[in-house]
Amino acid sequence: MWKEQLPNNCPPNNAYEADTIAFRVLQNEEPIENDFIPYVKMYPENERYKTFCKAHALSFYDTIEHAVSAIRGARERSRNIGRFVAKVELKSEHGKLEYNESNGHYSFWLKENYSYTDFLTQEIQKADV
Repeated sequence: MWKEQLPNNCPPNNAYEADTIAFRVLQNEEPIENDFIPYVKMYPENERYKTFCKAHALSFYDTIEHAVSAIRGARERSRNIGRFVAKVELKSEHGKLEYNESNGHYSFWLKENYSYTDFLTQEIQKADV
């Protein structure tokens, strides 16, 4: 059912299906598959990620401002999470969301039949940070 082999109780009970517009931080101006890989695959040597539910999800934000804030915060910690922000349409049939209102962050767990090419990218902007 899920694209990743998820740990127990993942996605969490408060995750839900919804159609929404969201913003994804990208490394590349033209999205490629590596722009849509969860942390558990990006850092396979990190044992903690194997059982951490959110490491199996993709991160999105509710506004472009929250996405840019995430880029800025990562750079302050000497990390580079990306330079571009894509506005995309998330569909309920492709996964489940968990929303954190305090920072506008969505964790999105993909169903197995969903590919990064299915994201309907509406626009991509370079983040000026």
